[in-house]
Amino acid sequence: PAERAYRDALRAESFVGTGEQVATRLTALAEELGVDELVVLTWTFDAAAQRRSYEVLARALGLNGSPAAFNPAEDRPRAELRSGSLQSTAT
Repeated sequence: PAERAYRDALRAESFVGTGEQVATRLTALAEELGVDELVVLTWTFDAAAQRRSYEVLARALGLNGSPAAFNPAEDRPRAELRSGSLQSTAT
């Protein structure tokens, strides 16, 4: 019961859905908070599934999942909000 309550609480505060659904919610959250950058984490244990999750989100954010859109140290997409749209921070 305690584990279920904890899981339910985490899920209630999480963004779960298609890449487009999550991207829409993240963009709205960034705009609501007035922030330039968000950190995105996935709970998926499997490394390949984690990478796929980040690729799906990157594509939905217009980053196209290209290698340049990933932080090589973390292998995660990096983006920031600029003028109302999320953009890659890759150099």
